[in-house]
Amino acid sequence: MPKEFKSFKRAYEPKLLISYSQLKRILPQESSLTPDTFTYILGNVKNKTLFLSLLNKHLQNEMFIFDNTELKFSDGIGVSPTHFNKIIKRLNLLQLLYYILLSFSFIAFCAFYCAESIKKQQEETIRKLCGANNTHIFVQQIIDIALTSLLLIIVMCVLYPLSDRISAILLPSLNKLSSSFSLFTLAVFYIVIITFLSALSYFQRRWVHSSIGRGQSATTSEKVQVFSLLSLLTSLAITSVYISSLVIYSQINLNNKSMGFNADNILIASFSFPQSPSEAFNANNSAQQLIQQLNSLPIIEEVSLSSAPPLSDRSGFSAWYTVTGQAISSVKSASTASHRVSPHYFKTIGAKLIFGQSVQWQQYQNIVVNSALWDQYFAGTELSQAYLLAQFDTGKVKHKVVGVVNDIYNEGADTPVQPTVYNVISALTGFETIIIKTHAPITQVESELQRAVRALSVNFNDLSLTPLSSLVKNEQAPRNALLIITVVCSSILLLSAFLYNYSSIKQLTAKSSTELALRRAMGARSYQICYLFLKLFFTAFVITHIVIIALFFTQHEKLQTFLFQQSVFDLNTILTVHLVILLAVICIIAIEIKKTLNNSWNNLT
Repeated sequence: MPKEFKSFKRAYEPKLLISYSQLKRILPQESSLTPDTFTYILGNVKNKTLFLSLLNKHLQNEMFIFDNTELKFSDGIGVSPTHFNKIIKRLNLLQLLYYILLSFSFIAFCAFYCAESIKKQQEETIRKLCGANNTHIFVQQIIDIALTSLLLIIVMCVLYPLSDRISAILLPSLNKLSSSFSLFTLAVFYIVIITFLSALSYFQRRWVHSSIGRGQSATTSEKVQVFSLLSLLTSLAITSVYISSLVIYSQINLNNKSMGFNADNILIASFSFPQSPSEAFNANNSAQQLIQQLNSLPIIEEVSLSSAPPLSDRSGFSAWYTVTGQAISSVKSASTASHRVSPHYFKTIGAKLIFGQSVQWQQYQNIVVNSALWDQYFAGTELSQAYLLAQFDTGKVKHKVVGVVNDIYNEGADTPVQPTVYNVISALTGFETIIIKTHAPITQVESELQRAVRALSVNFNDLSLTPLSSLVKNEQAPRNALLIITVVCSSILLLSAFLYNYSSIKQLTAKSSTELALRRAMGARSYQICYLFLKLFFTAFVITHIVIIALFFTQHEKLQTFLFQQSVFDLNTILTVHLVILLAVICIIAIEIKKTLNNSWNNLT
């Protein structure tokens, strides 16, 4: 519960909330348990003052509460465990991508700064030859670092409102959390950046040495620095491309996974149905009358009812047991998913009956179970011998299993299906939805449906139609967005790594052009000269890649939980990604060296 939640009994702080039915199981010795005086209001109450006044009036008129009871609101939040786990999986993938992108950006910035520092070192050497002393050089370094840090702060201030706005569009709930930069925050950032750049500049001048003049050549320290940074960027790019490849394979597996129903040309009609005794329509044959009324419409091909249609965020649970007393549930001490449907529900949504038949009107002792329940509790049993016990207040009632249907993934193909029991609808209670199969336009269906339902009862209100295909699309949208984000991220990192590879190797070969020309003049072959560069690159790459792999291994579970029927360690994908990217890097190095060698005569004149 959120921190703002107030206790049911206001003298206590709530730590754990459980339902009243579960409380009886935990404390069976208590004979007279009574729930606390608390009511769940499900929905978005916008005007709390108006709602409380109306609710007070309702309680006085309908429930004969005449004392001066003061009603108070206590905001709470409820999240489906399945939905919560989905969000966690997606956030884990985004977090992993964020780590890689942040590391890549940081290393790329360091690589650029170090490359510019080498030029600064050459400039400072020339200034010293022209008479500048160490104080002049030190002042110049301080000015460079201060202005560079100030520029970073300015760019950050310019981009922050834009990124904050984008975050607010993508995640509206962040509007309450967004904050503006304060002067103190800017000052802290400025000091941190100056400190970091000073340290980076100090170690750069301490460890990396450069030469000037026409006979200059890239020193060993320069080559080690360039190839180390290049190896890090290449390793991170390989990791990112590998992750995006696994996400693509996972999405392909999801697309090939049957959800157990056909969403084409299916409309889900929901309505509000009053629960007041004076307006209720709870006749035993009310559901059957509604289906007959809708079947008479020429634009409707098939129609059925369900208490929990696919992807509707609806669910129902009740207590079911085997004849031996074993509870039917997906986890320990949980109720059984139980859906109320009309006889032609499975045919309407295109769900396949594996064997047996569907439920029939007024045959309340017959039930249909899904494949997950059958495989777990009735494997190897004849259908005629399959029975389940339903728990009622008067005791357990025996029900016969008359059919087994394919698993219907009500919450998405990547959500484990629960053992589910389907029994026939006895009467309309207001929680049912109408499932319609039609090729007619949705506006025409809505008007015809309004007319037919009104003819049956005037208490069917707020009718709304939703295509099942749109629910499927909405369910898949977050995964598709994550797929696009992953592919774009890996593409940017790969392109950036190749561009840095190209520019750094070009600068390195240009600086070593005289050395390479002399090696060629001394009889060295092109592949021997390439080998000198590749040897340094692969030595640095192996070391850095082992570090990156070790870090990835500590976080691979975040990726594994997101993937669907795809191992996080795919040998074929690993070899393919490494081979393609490393061959591209080798080609860039070889081409740049070849270009330099082709101009050897010019470099020796």
